[in-house]
Amino acid sequence: MFDIEDYLNENQSAGTNVIENEISAIEDEITDDLETIVSNVNSHLYATERFRQNKHSIDILYPVIEFPGNSSLIKTCNQTRFDLSTYPFEEDLWKISTIVLRPKHIEAEGTELTALYLPSRKILVHYLFIPHEYDISGSRLAGTDIFMPYDITTIGNQHSLGKTAGNSESTVSSLFYLISTISSKTDNSIDKFFYRIDRKTDSEILQTLDDISRHYYKFGY
Repeated sequence: MFDIEDYLNENQSAGTNVIENEISAIEDEITDDLETIVSNVNSHLYATERFRQNKHSIDILYPVIEFPGNSSLIKTCNQTRFDLSTYPFEEDLWKISTIVLRPKHIEAEGTELTALYLPSRKILVHYLFIPHEYDISGSRLAGTDIFMPYDITTIGNQHSLGKTAGNSESTVSSLFYLISTISSKTDNSIDKFFYRIDRKTDSEILQTLDDISRHYYKFGY
């Protein structure tokens, strides 16, 4: 996760005005986008599938309109359901009632908005962004076997579900990391998640994300 406050503290030499302009550009777009999200949650633009684990359920909202081009950068409902079903800490899921798979890319000068969390409504908004994973070494997620690589020679054993192949550096998807870090507060604040990118190295992917974003914007997203 890219924390905008940490970035500010560590990059004063980059120029205060430049940094403030980056943040201001994203903050203004977030404000505008929140109004759209709230109005669209119950609209015809999104289909809804319900994920249930024991007594708790999470509504997954995803665009009803498909992107005609390369859609590999768009997180799907099935991918989201898989992440939720394999997440190891059930109590973390209680903090979420709705996940919105928002087909929009928000970026300013190498800083991407990856997600928003609205505690008062328990809504997690998952945006378009350059694919990346998070290192969970040292976190409580690292202690769960689900992230350990399996010894392939043991998987076929009908008496065993497979054995882990030993300690290894582990990474998780962005959704896993978001779920593990969102707070349990219920106030009217908004948690914002950012990620720092290299615009030169990632220029082609950024162009694709912007194309996807523009396509959905035409339909009211």
